[in-house]
Amino acid sequence: MARPEVTNEKKRRDEGANKGRFAGRMIFIIPLAIVLLLALVASLYYTPMRIWYREARQLRVLNEQKAAIDEYNLQLRETLESLETTEGIRLYAREELGLVEEGENAVIVTKDGKPLENTHDTQQIEILNIPVTAQPFGVWTPFLDMLFRIELPK
Repeated sequence: MARPEVTNEKKRRDEGANKGRFAGRMIFIIPLAIVLLLALVASLYYTPMRIWYREARQLRVLNEQKAAIDEYNLQLRETLESLETTEGIRLYAREELGLVEEGENAVIVTKDGKPLENTHDTQQIEILNIPVTAQPFGVWTPFLDMLFRIELPK
């Protein structure tokens, strides 16, 4: 029995079917290769990006602290200048030391049985708490802290 001859048309059909299978495989292979390439690049750059983020975050927090300290120093200079006058000394004694002049009565405002205080120490504490409260990268800061595993002081 003789084999039927393969015509050119049949060969072209078979080649077209093979091309279709190859194209179908490429639909899955190309995205997979892209994902693997992106994962490789991300793994190579993660550590340098983590170091850069930590340093950039710390720089921004330190700049905020410096601005707060500069403002605090300006207030101290103004207080110092006012202490060079008699009226300034009298005002300082009244506000900071709680002294009263003859014929005046002192009133102490309390909250939960403790007198309210607003001293320079509270401003210093606020300056020291800037690293914990700072959001140097805006709303992205918590996400970036989590992504790069940044531990904040408590």
